[in-house]
Amino acid sequence: DLKQAGRKVDWSIAYTTPDKDSVWTNVVVSVGDTVTLTYIDDKTSAPFVLFIGRVFLRDRHSESYTMEFTAYDHLIYAAKSKIQTKFDNLSARDIITQICGIVGITAGDLSCKDLDQKLSFIADGMTGTEAIQKALEMVKAATKYKYHVYMAPDTEGKQKLNVVRADNTVETILSNNVNITAAEHGESLENMVNQVAVCDSAGNITGYVKNEDDIKAYGLIQDVYKASEKQNSEQAAKAMLRKVSENSHVDALGDIQCIAGYAVTIQEEQITGKFLIEADSHKVQNGVHTMSLELTYLVDPDQAAGATTEGNVNPVTLKGGAPAGGYLDGLDFTLLTHNHPDHYDETAVKLI
Repeated sequence: DLKQAGRKVDWSIAYTTPDKDSVWTNVVVSVGDTVTLTYIDDKTSAPFVLFIGRVFLRDRHSESYTMEFTAYDHLIYAAKSKIQTKFDNLSARDIITQICGIVGITAGDLSCKDLDQKLSFIADGMTGTEAIQKALEMVKAATKYKYHVYMAPDTEGKQKLNVVRADNTVETILSNNVNITAAEHGESLENMVNQVAVCDSAGNITGYVKNEDDIKAYGLIQDVYKASEKQNSEQAAKAMLRKVSENSHVDALGDIQCIAGYAVTIQEEQITGKFLIEADSHKVQNGVHTMSLELTYLVDPDQAAGATTEGNVNPVTLKGGAPAGGYLDGLDFTLLTHNHPDHYDETAVKLI
């Protein structure tokens, strides 16, 4: 999941006690053990490592005959470790490399040219993943693209953190005539905001930012922004606008290429074209591999497209004397918390 840190594997194995079965020998898997999940190619029989991680959870109900396990890849350490660091005019690449060093993981492929962008911000008690995502959100503000952070083993089996722009398309084509088993596409007004009232420091409304077409089509849904000397009020108010939201979901036969952060081609009656996989869940049960994918656009739609203003939408002078409608240096971004790795169910696990 692009909104979560790292990947995880959940699995269960047969387990019992000598009182219930004196012959059965349990496989010993302990908290802290390292596990790998390996895919064997049907045609070449070549192994491909899908996951390397550490067992964090082990659980068993007394009445059951199974033991449940959860393992996370090494990005979990960035999600659980907090940092206190000031980054001053460093490239996004150098910032991510420095964060990796602080939290004890190894930086890998950071060759994406977008990471050349120079950034400045303070990671004040952020987790490692929050700080990395802050840097990538700042890069996204300039490029409009999303970015995928993931762990992958190198040729020697060592896990490294990689960052790619989330527009690389996998070879697989998902079609309702071949491998899609179910699909759905929906639209919603639940999160719509089509007018933002801008208030001055005294709480008086001085102006509005609005999407006139949406107001006419769906009715007025208003939010309020209180001007601050730290932010350009017009820009901040426009960032609060929300149009009709869309969501797409497909269930299909499993393909190991289809993971969050990559684009996939969809050929289905409601969903056609290239879409970004925002979240994925894979499951292997009774020898059958299936997957569920949450899809979104490669580039987020411009929520403020066509927005107009009314009255004074910049009632407060920016800190440092910049004009009310001027350029804002160091725009704050709303961040997502990345403390829960995404869901990835598999059954075949090998101890190393």
